[in-house]
Amino acid sequence: MMKLRFLLVPNAEKMMEMVRQSRGQIYMSCSAHPAYDLKNNAVAQQFFKQEAAKGHGIDLYLTDEKDASDFINLMMETA
Repeated sequence: MMKLRFLLVPNAEKMMEMVRQSRGQIYMSCSAHPAYDLKNNAVAQQFFKQEAAKGHGIDLYLTDEKDASDFINLMMETA
């Protein structure tokens, strides 16, 4: 499983769209919270949006490493 750390999420909606389109599963973890299934859990998706709006960083865990380049490109585009 590949881990990507985002200190800031500038566009939560676009990132959620990428999560929905990902090949593998995407799990999210932030601060003291455990990993949540971001792709299939509506509560986790709402939590992600709240954390992003607060400017909190998140860790994404990708089960398919081919998804990593899409997330990295998104962050480079919004930087």
